[in-house]
Formats: sequence, C-alpha cells, structure tokens
Amino acid sequence: MAVGLYDVDTTFSSDKTGTHTVKISVGNLNSSFQVTVAKKPHNFQQTVKDAACTENGVTSYKCTDAGCNETLKEQTKPALGHDMTKHEGTPATCQKDGEKTYWKCNRCKKLFLDKEGKESVTEEQLVIPKSDEYAWSDWEFIGEGKHKRHCTTEGCTAVEEDNCTTDAPKEKVIKATTSKDGKVEKQCSVCGNVFSSEVLPKASGIKIAATSYTYNGKVKTPSVTVKNSKGKTLAKTDYSIAYAKGRKNVGSYTVTITLKNNYSGTVKKTFKIVPKTTSISKLTAGKKKLTVKWKKQATQTTGYQLQYGTSSKFKGAKTATITNNKTVSKAISKLKAKKKYYVRIRTYKTVKVNGKSVKLYSAWSKAKSGLTK
Repeated sequence: MAVGLYDVDTTFSSDKTGTHTVKISVGNLNSSFQVTVAKKPHNFQQTVKDAACTENGVTSYKCTDAGCNETLKEQTKPALGHDMTKHEGTPATCQKDGEKTYWKCNRCKKLFLDKEGKESVTEEQLVIPKSDEYAWSDWEFIGEGKHKRHCTTEGCTAVEEDNCTTDAPKEKVIKATTSKDGKVEKQCSVCGNVFSSEVLPKASGIKIAATSYTYNGKVKTPSVTVKNSKGKTLAKTDYSIAYAKGRKNVGSYTVTITLKNNYSGTVKKTFKIVPKTTSISKLTAGKKKLTVKWKKQATQTTGYQLQYGTSSKFKGAKTATITNNKTVSKAISKLKAKKKYYVRIRTYKTVKVNGKSVKLYSAWSKAKSGLTK
C-alpha cells in the first residue's frame, strides 16, 4: 500500500498474534523490519464438583472469552465411600412396632440394610409391624389341677389358664443306683406338676453264683443275680453282664454288671479258679522228724505248701513251701521227740492279679498224724 511518498507491504494486524514483516519502499530505497504481536492470555474459570460417597469429585477449567472454547484437563478426586454407623434393631412385640437393624451414612445420611451400602432402605421400610403373638412365660401350676401363663411383654396383661393334662402325663425318672434310691414321677406335660411319685429302691443286692471254683479245664461262667433293697429281683433287661476273657485256667477273673433303664451304675465282682488239691500218701516218723510223701499234682500248679503242728486244728502251725510242682516228698526236721504232729498239704499257683504276683491256693488235704521218735 502507498502511504504518502513511500509504499508499505505487510501482513501486520494488531488483532493477529505472531511475528509480522513490514517492508517500506521509497523510490529505489527499500527497508524492512519485524513486528511481534503477543498471544492474548485465556481467562479460565474454575468449576468444582465435590466428591461424594459414591461419586468422584471433578475440578474443570474453561476460558470465558467470547468465542473461545479452550479448556484445561479435568482434575478428579475419588469417591469418599460411606461412613457407616450401625443401629441395632428391636423386635416387634404385641404392644409396639419393632425396627430392623440398619446402617446410616454420616456423610450422605442415606439408610441401608447392609454395612457395604448395597441395599438402600427408607425409614418406612425399617418398621416391623407389631406382632399378633404374645411372648408367653412358662406355664406354672396354680393348684386345683390348673396352670397358667402370662405375656412377658412390658405393659401387656394377657393371661392364659388351662387344666393340667392327666391323660398323657410325662414321666420323669431319677435313676436308682447301687447306693441310692431313685424315683419315677408322673407329671403334667405342660407345667410339670407332679401327679404321683414312686420310689425306685436301690439295686444293692448284686451277687454272682460263686466266688471260687476248682480247676477242671472248663470255662467258668457264674450266673448273676441283681436284687433291689426290698429283695425284688430285677429283670434281666435292667442290666448287662460282661465276663473277662479266658475263665478256664487258674486265675482271678472279673464280672462287670452295668445297670440300665431306670437304674444307673457299674459293679465289678471277682471270682477265682484255684488249682486242684493233692493228698498225703505216706507219713513216716523219724528221730525228731517226719517225712511226708504226697501225690503229684502238676497241672495248673506252681508248687505245694505243707502245714504242720501239734494241734489237730493247726493252731500255731508252721508252714513249708515247695516251689517245684514235680517234687513229691519233704522231710520236716527239728521237731520235738515223741510228740504227735498233724500234717496237711495244698497246691498253689502264682498268677498275675492287677499287675502283681499272687499265690492262689487249693483247699487243704485231709490231715494225717504221726508220732516222732
């Protein structure tokens, strides 16, 4: 363009940002220079949406200049989550409504049926309508064959009264033992009122048929009798019997009687099987001594025991033990001269009873007497 005596060539404009070149020509003379127009700053406006329990918070920026839609990147703040407080429910009664257990957020004030806040609920939905059923107490006997119960809810005066049930009474058994009587009570099945009571005499008479047997190679099974303190024999269904194993060889054995049904307790009875005895076959007198010979009894025996003395009843008698069951004679010395002595013999076997070694003896043989020289 021409301005007076010179020409100007440029793209410069004050409303266009950037760098512009300006050329000026005067005749044959040319000159140029650059002009920079700075970019106008945006006028950003901030908009803030606070974070809530379930929604993220957002901060945004937008230029408010006319015709400008420039924005900045949004800034996000994570959701806060619920701040729950639990409220315990109350059951409905016959007098007033109840309320369900619920959780309330202290931040958003919303109500929920679960701690995680997944199931929302209104105040109306929390209400449990009052019940048509009463909170009855236990029945109590009030005399004259009757019982009653009442509602235990505060403020409720409901009462029910009825006759005791005698057609199908409940039976309560206090079991008898070997040392204490029991009883059988017939009660009202509703209130427990006792119509009748019968004593169960204690099972104090428990016996086995025999407590000692002589070995004969056969199993021994003594019968059991159980009687109550009145002498009545109990039915076999009122007890069980357990016998120890074996019961054939010389030894000590246990019978266990366990009471059942209306009786309670366990009793153990023991019996023993003793060895066969033997007999003295010859008694020979010597000077201040006697020589005894007997029949060998080696089956289920360990040895023999001799007893001798001047009394026919063996009062103050002495004993001698022979530990070999194959031995059949024994000389008894250091006796008084010209004195009558009585001698008898029995067998024995050493067995284990409750972990201890015990000698079980046969019956004594018939006594024989001899006069020393």
